[in-house]
This record gives sequence, C-alpha cells and structure tokens, in this order.
Amino acid sequence: MDQRPRQPSSEEPPATKDVPETSAPVAVPVEPASAEVEAPKHAAPSPEAPRPGAKETLRSRTGGLWVVLIAATVVLILLLVFVLQNQQKVQISFLAAEGSLPLGVALLFAAIAGVLIVAIPGTGRILQLRRRARRKL
Repeated sequence: MDQRPRQPSSEEPPATKDVPETSAPVAVPVEPASAEVEAPKHAAPSPEAPRPGAKETLRSRTGGLWVVLIAATVVLILLLVFVLQNQQKVQISFLAAEGSLPLGVALLFAAIAGVLIVAIPGTGRILQLRRRARRKL
C-alpha cells in the first residue's frame, strides 16, 4: 500500500485535524468575489433616495383635507344606507318625551349623542391645556 498522505479532491471536503477543544478559532481571510458589490434587484430602494424619474411630491394641508373629505363622504353614504334599510318604527321614551322614530334615525341620534358626550368634555380639556401653555410662555 501507498504510505503517502492523500491529497483531497475538489469533490471531497478537506480533512480536519484533531484540534484540542481549548484552542481559539482561527480566522480565515475571505476574498470578495468582486470589488463592486451590487444590491439585489428585488431590494426596495431606501426611503431617502428618490426613485429615478419620479417627481418629489409634498404633502399639504389641502391634500390632507381632500383625504378627510373623501373618507367623510364614504361614511355618510354608509350611514344613509343604514338609515334607509332600517325603516321600522320604534317607540322612544326620554324623560317625559315619548314618540316613535324609524330605527335607523333613532340609532343615528344615539350615535350623535355619544359623540357629543365625548367631544364636549374633550374640547374643554383641550382649551384648558392651551390656556396653561400660553401662561407658561
């Protein structure tokens, strides 16, 4: 038999020598594949970098107002559909007042009352905080 050490082929993994467990790992330098590193094509552009050929758009109060108006219009249309689909009459009693209303209208009034119950104290608190902030300036 041949007593010479075998050379590892390109298909075999290199043989490892027995290393004591107390030795520190050795860093092996790795050469980069090329000097220029290209970003993957599927990566999203960074938020700071403008897209090529795109004009920079600025957000304004008018644009925000249009978004709010469109959203409010959609909500109002949904409320109108709700009221029109709930036309059954219901008996309403509040303190000494009694009457009958369509169910959709009664629920809409109840929702408006709930918004006012939240909005009135909230507005008072906002005004109180603004007065306090002005005094500190």
